[in-house]
Amino acid sequence: MESCVLKLTPAASKHGNLNLRPCGKEFFPIDVFGGASKKDGLGMPVTLRVEGLSEPIKTDIPTDKKTKQPRWIFRERAWVKKFISSNHLLPGDTITITRLENSTYDIAPDNNHSQEEILSKLYYKTHHGRIFLGDSLEILEKNLKPGSVDLIVTSPPFGLVRKKDYGNVDSDKYVEWFKPFGYLFKRLLKPTGSLVIDIGGSWNPGQPTRSLYLYELLITLCRECGFHLAQEFFWWNPSKLPTPAEWVNIRRIRVKDAVDFIWWLSITPWPKASNRRVLIPYSGAMRNLLKNGYKAKLRPSGHDISKKFSVDNKASIPPNLIAVANTESNSYYLRYCKKHNLDPHPARFPSDIPEYFIRMLTDPGDLVVDPFAGSCVTGEVAERLKRNWVCAEILEDYLKGAIARFKEQNTLFPISKKNGTGTSSYKVCHPAANWNGEDELPLSQDGGRKRPEKISNKKSISKK
Repeated sequence: MESCVLKLTPAASKHGNLNLRPCGKEFFPIDVFGGASKKDGLGMPVTLRVEGLSEPIKTDIPTDKKTKQPRWIFRERAWVKKFISSNHLLPGDTITITRLENSTYDIAPDNNHSQEEILSKLYYKTHHGRIFLGDSLEILEKNLKPGSVDLIVTSPPFGLVRKKDYGNVDSDKYVEWFKPFGYLFKRLLKPTGSLVIDIGGSWNPGQPTRSLYLYELLITLCRECGFHLAQEFFWWNPSKLPTPAEWVNIRRIRVKDAVDFIWWLSITPWPKASNRRVLIPYSGAMRNLLKNGYKAKLRPSGHDISKKFSVDNKASIPPNLIAVANTESNSYYLRYCKKHNLDPHPARFPSDIPEYFIRMLTDPGDLVVDPFAGSCVTGEVAERLKRNWVCAEILEDYLKGAIARFKEQNTLFPISKKNGTGTSSYKVCHPAANWNGEDELPLSQDGGRKRPEKISNKKSISKK
């Protein structure tokens, strides 16, 4: 069997034109070459068995009307786009055409990846991005040049008390574990680049006090690794369950932990950014003020409100509180995992989080990296926003489900609508919204150290 290797060009994806010239005339039957058009007569068709397509393709090769020389493309070309799409091929990738007997040819992606790709543990490619399987320290060091990355946005394993399947590190060892990543991120980022880390807090074992590990991590990244804290953000998850149950539900001595910290760090004090990309609709009060006017004056707080305050800028600058419910339950990703008996990643952050920072901190064509990719939510959003991206994940089981995000068209998360349409808002209650002004039950003098006895709802109500 004789084979011919072809390199895909943009014309293959756009028009279905495979450049057959490298194969030469001898590679095809002499009678396969037909007229310039079907009216001019067809050549004897060959049969193409194409990987990823269920039915074989029968086609000839047209010739140029003036020169009578082969045009070096198959006459039937509609199948080429399907072949490229189903095999996730890109311009520059190579395919192999193998000649069999009886004018039959096999067409398949060239599986002979370059030595560089083999060493880099490339797992999957899309139009804009690449997924790597393995230790992100090793992968990013080998595959990314220093000063080449515009944004690293990630949600690393949290320093939790309980062990998770995705491999979290104990909070007391977390900072030392993360430090090599901090130094690597500093080398990879451009001077205008940013590092965004979504990180949740944890409780100290056996007592209702919080670990300081996330604050220690922030201080280490700034004082030892050389980052600047551009701004801290807080992701409020309204759908978060009231945990830990022992302190929140049973002893009632703490409130539920519903906020993640998001550290926005930068190489210099001046990373590229624009809050105009993340504006939010005006509140009702602000709309009334714009409608009815405002008297410029010095407020009791000392702020001097000028006449410019009444200018209608069409939208409001957002606070550093991001309200997004993490309630994904029936996405294409989850349905794909269920259909293929795959365990979905248990700690996915909603797409709105990376989307917010990708929009605010990068331009189309910039490079976005997630070193703790999990199910590749960051890659999915970056693909939709036309940013180049790299994701690395150490557990292949999660990548098996992650590729579902890119296998079908129009299955990615919907990008947030403009002008506030189609998006959700969440109400934040006043701290005394449910208080009727009466005295409550006396506080426990031991601070909740002793576990309360179980009492019925009736007794609880009567004591109030």
